[in-house]
Amino acid sequence: MGVILTLGDIGSPLGFVISVKAEVYQLFVSPLAQGTGGGAARLILAAEATVKASGHTIAHLDVIPENAPAIAFHAKWGEQNGVKAWRNGNPTISVTPLPCLAMIKAL
Repeated sequence: MGVILTLGDIGSPLGFVISVKAEVYQLFVSPLAQGTGGGAARLILAAEATVKASGHTIAHLDVIPENAPAIAFHAKWGEQNGVKAWRNGNPTISVTPLPCLAMIKAL
């Protein structure tokens, strides 16, 4: 089961993060909140807290290798990365491996 955390007021969210088991599955920050110094950081820290509270000692997330801003953001928090190939589990959508950087952080 996953956990969805939001940032902002009801009806006008500024961002959200989804965590599933030990994975930070999705992170989104509205352009209105980007660069303000608090949106993404608050969301990622909240996601890490939910991962840790569910008993995991390591959190991970996948980043597209071409997404330099995301890689730089996560590197600030101490994550290490390694390349892996991700395969979509639904063959009706895609079976092409998608290279990702696996960003990993000890909690």
